[in-house]
Amino acid sequence: MRIVALFFGPLAAILIGVEGGTGDAAAGVLRDLVATGRSRLALFATRVPAALALSWLVVAVSYGVLLIGTYALASGAPTPDAALVLNGLGFSLLATGVICAIAVGFSSLLTSRPAALTALIGWHLVASPVLVSISSLGSSRKLILSQAIAQFSPVHLGNRGSAVAMSHASAEIVMVVWIAVFVALGAWRMRTMDT
Repeated sequence: MRIVALFFGPLAAILIGVEGGTGDAAAGVLRDLVATGRSRLALFATRVPAALALSWLVVAVSYGVLLIGTYALASGAPTPDAALVLNGLGFSLLATGVICAIAVGFSSLLTSRPAALTALIGWHLVASPVLVSISSLGSSRKLILSQAIAQFSPVHLGNRGSAVAMSHASAEIVMVVWIAVFVALGAWRMRTMDT
């Protein structure tokens, strides 16, 4: 479950979010969409829910496959109860949704699919874990998005799988700030870019 929620789900969310954020410009249809007279912010606002819906569909299907495997291959081993299954699904959707929204905003800001993919995947899979492991950074590691997301994991693996302890309220604030900053920057870029 943690692999789906913290690795494969966010990786799919990054790919889908970047496509959602840069798709119109990359396909060359942004000028046509703007020419319809619709607000650029309205055009941007449709990207996040669309990317979230697709990301959540991918996570729900992969989580379903994970559950089928868990119960079908248990062969007498203990299996998770319904509460853990639902909490795990919620955690997977939360982790994927946060990353997807950030990916849409960040890729809209850069307007370059390769640059956005490289930066987001590099941050999520390489830089973030390295920064978390540097204990001399102290409490500033609470600002790292993956640490805030890990606080909501229903599976407890040594301090919930995170290197820093923080309250749920602090984790929620960190996630909201990350989303707000990147979505606002993406919306600003969409409003000011040339078509």
